[in-house]
Amino acid sequence: MSESDNFNVVLKQDGSGVITWTSFSCEADFEKFRPVFEKNNKIIGTGVTIEEARRMVKQTEINGVLIHARDSSLDETGSFDPRLLKVNMQLAAMFLRSEGWQYVVPGSNILEQQDFPE
Repeated sequence: MSESDNFNVVLKQDGSGVITWTSFSCEADFEKFRPVFEKNNKIIGTGVTIEEARRMVKQTEINGVLIHARDSSLDETGSFDPRLLKVNMQLAAMFLRSEGWQYVVPGSNILEQQDFPE
């Protein structure tokens, strides 16, 4: 099966608004997992092409990426773990760069970046 034969699903995470996509071998396989995805996500696209999924992912706002990084940096007690925060901010920077945010340099302080494209 080629990549283009997959059933692609686009999700928008509750809270942060981060948009991601995943693939299943067929729609029936996706339907088995739909309840799991719907717990923390809004399904905003099903059966879309890879190009459509990537276009939708690029609609994620930078604030959503940062909120997700922040919220993913809590330890089991609900306190911020500085190590997790550093890793998650680096992952956020890599995500933003992969989506065309050319001015985000992994390892830099992305909160201080000034030259974001509009």
